[in-house]
Amino acid sequence: MEEESVEYNDGVVQPWHRNASRIRAAPGVTVIPESAFSRCTNLRVVDLSNVTILSIQSFVGCLSLERVVWTTASAVEISEWAFAACHSLQEIDLSNATKIGKAAFLRCDALTSVTVPSSVDAIERCAFYFCISLAEVKLCEGIQRIGSFAFCRCVSLARISIPASVAKVEGGAFQLCTNLVEVVLCEGLQRIGGGAFEYCTSLLRISIPSSVLKIGEYAFDRCNQLRSAELQEGLQMIKKGAFSECRSLERITIPSSATLIGCDAFQYCTSLSEVTLREGAHCIEDGVFDGCTALQHINIPPIALVIDIRGGSCQLMRATMALPAPWERKLVVSKWLQYRSPSQLALAEAKVNEILARPQQTEGQKITLIRERFAYYDRLDVTTMLELAIWRVNIVGNEQDANTRQARRRSFGSDMNIIIPRVLEYLEG
Repeated sequence: MEEESVEYNDGVVQPWHRNASRIRAAPGVTVIPESAFSRCTNLRVVDLSNVTILSIQSFVGCLSLERVVWTTASAVEISEWAFAACHSLQEIDLSNATKIGKAAFLRCDALTSVTVPSSVDAIERCAFYFCISLAEVKLCEGIQRIGSFAFCRCVSLARISIPASVAKVEGGAFQLCTNLVEVVLCEGLQRIGGGAFEYCTSLLRISIPSSVLKIGEYAFDRCNQLRSAELQEGLQMIKKGAFSECRSLERITIPSSATLIGCDAFQYCTSLSEVTLREGAHCIEDGVFDGCTALQHINIPPIALVIDIRGGSCQLMRATMALPAPWERKLVVSKWLQYRSPSQLALAEAKVNEILARPQQTEGQKITLIRERFAYYDRLDVTTMLELAIWRVNIVGNEQDANTRQARRRSFGSDMNIIIPRVLEYLEG
């Protein structure tokens, strides 16, 4: 039996429209009103002809809708929830789209591929959320932002390339894309939002371009197959839990530009065996390496300083820290809560250097003064990160007498490899 076809031409949805399987917009119709055809469960094909604006929820819940046809060459705006829950929608032509609103294609279960043109500035929140058959996504140069949860739970998506025009991938954008194997991030990207690639359990490697300033909280959390993560110079912040439970990650290099490594950033990376800190001042928060049971080596270069490492079961306590000669090092000491900004770090550094330059005091007195200013109450009987920092500057490094060398071995283990039995919980001033 031939499918019923109904023309829509007066801006008002009539009862017979709601039972039609095919609807064709008349040439003069340019706007589909809000909720106009929502829950038209028999509708299978829509010919939108010259329509340029799809209002909010215009076709939401059209469970049988399979195909949408446009013949217009004009710009098209697709508003919030326009095709949400169109479970049978298999294809959509977005070549003239200028707007893809929030949840516009949420739960379009049958949609297999989509191309977002350069005319779209932003893919809004949840735009393609839970499109479980979406296997191919092409993002064209010109898109500037990928909204939160835009492609979340697209479990068939295997590859995605983020063009250079995209400045921000917002929180949860590709969360729970469990078959996502490859992600290409281009220079130009500045921020990776919290949970952006969380639970991408098939992701094998990631290279963060130098334009990225911040990796958000839990951005790559529980990417269990992630073996390689390349962090380029330019990165400033690795936020809380950014790579937590990446259980296949074996080594990581922290660039010198990264001034903050948030708490739990690499927690339970159980294959992580080596960490390299490039030259710079790194504020390392609570539990960064908790549960990293394979961690053996922390490589610290000449001018790098680990400001604060603390936390209960952190395996860093048993890590070997390779400290290269010579012992003259720039010293920056941070108070856990107070010294965060570059200016505050500079104040701390200036105070330590002022104490080191006092000619009237012995080296032992200098150590005591610095401890009193930056150590945590009376917990001075352990090898602390502060003591390591002091050991790396010219306080005891040039003293040649046997007693000093023997004391240094007792306090720090050996000249080149330091075994840390405990670490200072806070560096207080």
